[in-house]
Amino acid sequence: MARRPTTMKLTVPKSITMETRLGRREVLEVVLAAIDGSSSSRHWIRAEPPRYPYRIEYVRGDLHLVSEVTGMVLDGGGEP
Repeated sequence: MARRPTTMKLTVPKSITMETRLGRREVLEVVLAAIDGSSSSRHWIRAEPPRYPYRIEYVRGDLHLVSEVTGMVLDGGGEP
């Protein structure tokens, strides 16, 4: 079933310290939600560059998916 595009709202409500599988990290919580309430996703993003998500939660109706980073390899050998 095709759906029409919906307007989304992006917010960054807070910065927190979060326990991840890679240790305690400073993260930004980013929320992307459809204005009509049909779906939303929350992302916990690394606060420092390179920015990438440690965890993502996606909700649409009864569907609730969670994705979590369990390991990271960066070119140059820096700390993830």
